[in-house]
Amino acid sequence: MVSARYRDALASDQGAYLAGGRYNAPETFGALYLGESPETCRAELARQGRPARARFVLGAFRVTLSKVCDLTDPAVLRALGVARDDLVRDDWTMTQALGALIREAGFEAALVPSVAGPHVNLVIFADRLGGESEVRVEHIQDAEPGGSERSREEPKD
Repeated sequence: MVSARYRDALASDQGAYLAGGRYNAPETFGALYLGESPETCRAELARQGRPARARFVLGAFRVTLSKVCDLTDPAVLRALGVARDDLVRDDWTMTQALGALIREAGFEAALVPSVAGPHVNLVIFADRLGGESEVRVEHIQDAEPGGSERSREEPKD
């Protein structure tokens, strides 16, 4: 879910490239942050304090990836010497370094816990996508942060 003004750039990682995000420092590399569900997206927006009256769009994506680092798996976290709580702190220093390491190790994405509750996000490093991998917008619809989608859907080619 993004501000309606970014409707045409829904699958772009450039916003995160410029501003940075939890798993990428500003102007180092891009990352596309996707929530597992509309509820996840709403929870993330609410945590960020986005205005309730702002206009948003919600996109449904088809994602096919071959190499994902699963940071929701306790065994992976143990192997990395990282606790789940480390991934949801307000200080992004460690998660940005971890994102860079994961990307440099050749992973196309990281499956990560949401800081906004019992949700999961997918952080995609588009510049690392392999030949068989794909990230495609299936459709876009108007949405409200509070919970209702408007019926107008736009199929994407």
